[in-house]
This record gives sequence, structure tokens and C-alpha cells, in this order.
Amino acid sequence: MQGDMPIDPNLARVEELWFDDGGTIIQAETCIFRVSRAILAARSLIFKDIFTAPQSPPSESMDGCPIVRLTDSAADVTVFFKAIFDSEFFEPYPARTDLNAIIGVLRLSHKYDVAYLRRRALVHLSSGYRTVPPVIHEDTYLPTDGSWAPPSSASDFIRLIHLAREVSSPWILPPVFYTLTADFGTPEVAGNVLFHDLLSEDDRQKFLHGASLQASCVLDALCFLYEPATITGCTGPAGACAVERLHALKHVRVGLKAHRANPLHIFQFEPGSPVMGVCAVCFETLLDAYNQGRRAIWAQLPEMYGLPEWAELEQMRAAAVG
Repeated sequence: MQGDMPIDPNLARVEELWFDDGGTIIQAETCIFRVSRAILAARSLIFKDIFTAPQSPPSESMDGCPIVRLTDSAADVTVFFKAIFDSEFFEPYPARTDLNAIIGVLRLSHKYDVAYLRRRALVHLSSGYRTVPPVIHEDTYLPTDGSWAPPSSASDFIRLIHLAREVSSPWILPPVFYTLTADFGTPEVAGNVLFHDLLSEDDRQKFLHGASLQASCVLDALCFLYEPATITGCTGPAGACAVERLHALKHVRVGLKAHRANPLHIFQFEPGSPVMGVCAVCFETLLDAYNQGRRAIWAQLPEMYGLPEWAELEQMRAAAVG
């Protein structure tokens, strides 16, 4: 080992991960961490190999500790090391966490083969995206019991797509692609402008194709309002329920501009909705038809984006998280 190197003023200690009894200094970008070589080696055979591999030329040192440089981002290394060295950070589901922690821990636990953390991170990640269709009374197609807040920016969805490809978790991709399409404009704008240099060409083409199909499903999602023209068993005054359904269709057209690519959330059975004025028989029939329509769209979602069907994706998820 060479002698101690001069301290680079551009390097910043990560104080919460600087242990005086740590025997190794890890550098990621301009951040340095002083941690236990033994603990890292026990958690990861890859780190064990890194520490035991002969160094040529001999490694540099700082404070008498060898320096190991990683090519990973400092942000990812920080949350990954915190998950290893701080038992209260990144606790198992249903403990709350956030997207940055999930991405960092999952990427590096996958890369460095830390199996228990990889599984824990996959459980957290999967809690944010269902593989079963939403029920009719849910006003969102996202789970309500996820351990982290859904992303709100296009860049976060892009990060999730890259993560799913990197760590082989394709079961999150149908709802991720769906939300990307629903929340960020027309397929033409989203595909050609926002994501041209951010997605792989394969994923970009899948996204463009699926987004177009998804937008076309909006009319399918609304057909329950006008087909059939008359509902068997209707107990309302002659023609009254049909008029209410047409009013509801006119009402929902106002929202089409904002939800033109969001067929799973295009209509809500809620107080104030025109459809609430139909008779009880028509109401239950409409509710059931709308639910069936949503389920049909949900079932088609993976195929729209060139992914395996839900049953296969769920098998992958179950095999990964146990």
C-alpha cells in the first residue's frame, strides 16, 4: 500500500457514514465513506473479491485506510451504505421510504449481490404498482398501501423504466408506461420531444405504440354510457334514465381534454355525477359495465406496451419477492 495521499479539498466526508473504526475508505464521485470492510465483505461476495484482489499498482490510502473507488453515483452509494450500516434506515415494507432510496438500494444491491436488500427493495418498489386491476370504487389505478409516494415528474418515470430494465422487474412497467402516457401529454409530444434521448430506442418505440393504443381506449371506456340504448329492468320513468346517461356522456366530454389518455380514470361514480340520477337497476348495471370495461383495458395493458401478459409478470414478481 502506498503512503497516505494528500487530502483532496474537493472530497467531502459523508459524516453519517464515516466510522472511526472503519478499515476502508470508499470513494464515489467526490464523496468519501469510511466503513467496515468486514461487514461489506460479509454482505457481498463482490465486495469481498474487491477487497482481496491484488492491487497493481498498490492502492492509495487515507488515514491509514486503503481507498476503493466506485463508479456508482454518490447518491446511490449513500443510501445503499445507510441500508447496510443503519438498521433504522430502509426498514422492510410497510415502513415508509422514498423513490430515491428504493432506486439507490435496489440498483446497488443488485449490482453487488446483496440478496436480502435486493428483495426488500423489490418489495418496496412493487408496493407502488399493482399487478391486479383496480376495483370500481377505487378512484385511482395505483395502490393505496404503497410504502412510497408516487412519482410526479416525467424524469422519475424515466428512472423507473431504466431501473426495471436494469434489475429485471418488468412487472412495474405496464402501470409506469400507463401513467407516463396519462400524465404527460400526447404520445407524439411525449415520445418525440420529452423522451427522445432518455429512453432506449426499443422502449421509446414500445412507449409510442402503447401510448397510441392507450389513448384510443378512452372511447371504449365510455361506451357503457350509451350501449345498450335501453337497460333491461329499468324502473325509471320512460326514457328518463337514457337521458341521464346522455347527460353524463356530455358531462364527461368536458374532461376528455385533461384525461384523453387516461381510460382507467375517465369516469367517477360520485355525488354530483349526472349518472347518479338513474334508477337503481340502471345504476348497478352501469357500474358493473364500467368495471368490466376497466378490467378489459387493464388486461390489455401489458400487450399494448410489448410486455408479457399479467399472469407471467405476476409470476416474475412472486419469484423475485417471495
